[in-house]
Amino acid sequence: MAKARPTKLHPPVDPSRDHILGDSDAEMTLVEFGDYACSSCHAAHEVVADLRDRFGARMRYVFRHRPSADNGNSKSASDLAEHAFRTTGEFWPVHDALMKRGSDFSEEDLEEVARDFNLPPCPEKLATEVRVKVDLESAEESGVVITPTFFLNGRRYEGPWDENTLAEALLGTLGHRLHAATVDFVRWGPSAGFLLMTMSVLAVALANSSLGGIFESVWTMLCGFQVGDAGLVLPLLSWINDGLLAIFFLVVGLEIKREFTVGRLATFRSGALPVFAAFGGIFVPILIYLLIAPPGPLAKGWAVPIATDTAFAVAIIVLLGSRVPVELRVFLTAAVIIDDLVAIGIIAVFYTDAISVPYLIASAAVTGLLVAMNRWGI
Repeated sequence: MAKARPTKLHPPVDPSRDHILGDSDAEMTLVEFGDYACSSCHAAHEVVADLRDRFGARMRYVFRHRPSADNGNSKSASDLAEHAFRTTGEFWPVHDALMKRGSDFSEEDLEEVARDFNLPPCPEKLATEVRVKVDLESAEESGVVITPTFFLNGRRYEGPWDENTLAEALLGTLGHRLHAATVDFVRWGPSAGFLLMTMSVLAVALANSSLGGIFESVWTMLCGFQVGDAGLVLPLLSWINDGLLAIFFLVVGLEIKREFTVGRLATFRSGALPVFAAFGGIFVPILIYLLIAPPGPLAKGWAVPIATDTAFAVAIIVLLGSRVPVELRVFLTAAVIIDDLVAIGIIAVFYTDAISVPYLIASAAVTGLLVAMNRWGI
C-alpha cells in the first residue's frame, strides 16, 4: 500500500549547518530545496527575492541543495557554491549568480562563475560533496520529490508559489489555515474510512427523518451533458454507482495488482492465500443460501450473499490503523476485492437480460489501453 510522504522538515533549521538569510529570531521561516539546473527554481528565486523585500526582518530564508541525479552539471553547481562558502565564507553571492544564469549551463559556465569570484581550484571536492549529500538526505527524509519544494515554518507547502499566495501562507491567513487543516486531514490514514462511516450514519438518519423525501429526490436528480442531439444524462445515483465506483475499483485493483506483481503477494505461496480465501467467501455463502432458501423464485437469489462491500471493508481496515499489520491489511484487501470482481462477473453472466456487444467492445478497448499503458511504462 502507498505510504504518505512526510510533511515536516527534517532536520529543523540549524544555523550551524544551514545557509540562512535573515535573523534567527524572525517570525517566519521559508526553506527551499532547490536545484541550480532547474528553470522553475530560477523563477522561484525571483519570487523569494520579492518576499524578502516585502517582509524584511520578519522573514528568514534557508536554501538546501537538491541537485538532479540526471544532470552532472547540477551537482557540480551545488559543489561550486559550497566550495565558495568554504574558501571565502561567501555562499549567497555565488548562489545568486548561479540562479541568475540560464538553467542549461555547461562546465565552461561554472568555470566562468569561479573566475568571476576569484575562487581557487577545489582541492577538497569531497568535503563540498559531503555538504550537498547532507542536504540530499534531508530532502529524502522530508519527502521532497521535485524542485523547488518549500517548507514554511517547518511544514511542507503544497500550494502555488506565486508571491501573494506564498505571502498569505507565511502570514497564516484564515484561508491558508483551512487549506492546511484539510490537507492534514486527507493525509491522515483513517480519514477516508472515517468519512465513509460518518456519511453512512448521516444518510441512514436523513433517509428515516422528515427530510427523507427530499433526500431521496437528490439521488434521482438528472445530471450530465448534452451536445446537440448527443449526450449523457443520468440520475446522480447512477453517476456514483456506475462512474465513481468504477474509478474506485480501478484504483484498488491497481493497488492489489502491484502487490501481486512486486509487493507482499508476489510469491505463489503468499498470493494464493487471499485467492483461496476469496473463493471460500464466494462458495460457502452460496451453499448456506441454497440450504436455507426454499425451492422456487427465492432460490434464484443465490448470488446475493457473495458480494463483499469492498469500500466498507477497506474503510474498517484503514480505521484500525496500526492495530492491523500491513500484511494482514494487504491480505484482507486482496480477498475482498477478488470476491467483488468475481461477484461482478457472476452478475454479468447469470443476472442480465441481454448482452450488450457495444459495451463489451468498449470494455475490451479500455482493457487493451490499460495493457498498452503498462507496456509503455506508465
